[in-house]
Amino acid sequence: MGTDSKSDLIVEASTRVFPRLGYHNATVEDILQEANVARSTFYVYFSNKRELFISVVTTIMQTVLGTIEAGVDSIMERFGGPAGDRPSDSELIDALVDLMSEVFQFIDTNRGMTRMFFNDLVGIDEEMTNIFHEFQDRFTGDFERLMRFGVGIDFLRDVNQRRAAEFIVGGLIHTARNISAGIAEYNVQETSKEIVDMQLNGLLLQPAR
Repeated sequence: MGTDSKSDLIVEASTRVFPRLGYHNATVEDILQEANVARSTFYVYFSNKRELFISVVTTIMQTVLGTIEAGVDSIMERFGGPAGDRPSDSELIDALVDLMSEVFQFIDTNRGMTRMFFNDLVGIDEEMTNIFHEFQDRFTGDFERLMRFGVGIDFLRDVNQRRAAEFIVGGLIHTARNISAGIAEYNVQETSKEIVDMQLNGLLLQPAR
């Protein structure tokens, strides 16, 4: 957010108010008091509380998906050359760990709204439930794409890539929920290493590797 524009003040205030009071209990007045802006200013940028909330959770979704998509693209570009020319398998594993760490760090840094995104969005109403389902479907699609790439470079076993991606994303979302809710203390880097190790060595990596 980083600027002092009125819209940014409102958005930043909402990221404190919504987690503190919950979506249903929070009011426009609560957000105005937190942001210290006039009611008329709010309606210059947003029609109502719902529009503001959707704007914030959509930004969270796009940020996480953008990070994943860019990371997958980078891995595919970096490791997609001929076997003799591309980096080692251990460097590929490190790149996956770095990608997971970046996502989990964003979630940890923005715990309030990411907690609402992962724990509360489903069930508010049909539109917001669909926002989460769209996120989950795109998230799964990126990992399916990564799985397909891993099979293509003889790094992963040739399993049902969609099912494997669904399994991976389910575990990642569960961990993301726990991080955002503060259920337990997670070291982001160590958690990312453990997840990648279990997914690859325990489930997907070729036995010879």
